[in-house]
Amino acid sequence: MTRTSGHKPYSITFKSFITGHHVYKEVWSPVLGEDLTCLPEPENSHDKYAIKVLKNKTFVGHVPREISRYCCYALNSGGKIKATVCGRRENKRANVLEVPYNYLLKGPDKYLGKAECAIKDIVGEKRSSYEKYPS
Repeated sequence: MTRTSGHKPYSITFKSFITGHHVYKEVWSPVLGEDLTCLPEPENSHDKYAIKVLKNKTFVGHVPREISRYCCYALNSGGKIKATVCGRRENKRANVLEVPYNYLLKGPDKYLGKAECAIKDIVGEKRSSYEKYPS
């Protein structure tokens, strides 16, 4: 399949998690189906590609570092990310609470095309459950 000018809006959905809930659990409890906003966090001294997750302007976590570079690239290119709670928080790594999310990343296909394969490989989803479609 051939892509055209790179200015068509596209969306990618994938399942991942929001990390750092152990830090923010006192200010926010996840609710199934709840939508949150994701924005770049350029002031983060640990990761220049950090993406913060917000509920009503309250900081509640981060997009995982493994995919933040690709999400940041898309956001800085005019894209948007919406995160929707899709499960209960869990302790995936030692003392680190994570909340499962469905991410919806929208932006120009020129930028999402570059991020698509990398994100798919990182989150480990099979092609059948990983969607890319015109928005």
